[in-house]
Amino acid sequence: MRKTKETHTFDFRPLGLAIREAREKAGLSRNDLGDKVFYGERHIADIENVGSHPSFQLFHDLVTMFNISVDKYFYPAEKVAKKHSSPSDRNLS
Repeated sequence: MRKTKETHTFDFRPLGLAIREAREKAGLSRNDLGDKVFYGERHIADIENVGSHPSFQLFHDLVTMFNISVDKYFYPAEKVAKKHSSPSDRNLS
């Protein structure tokens, strides 16, 4: 079976920005962070600036290291829907 190139539809740039902001707040350089997670500085920069998709393990390591909640990135429409619905509407499922 021939492997085809994966295409990603999820825009990782907002999460990459959140990772960069958390890294800077922690006082870490990209090189420091790369050393902690065993990846190169360039890979960290691509995640932060270009929205490159990290492996699931690296994604998990970064969001847990910086305590980043990912709900608002994965479910942005639900957040808006909850604001505009009544409490009884939310219990329909």
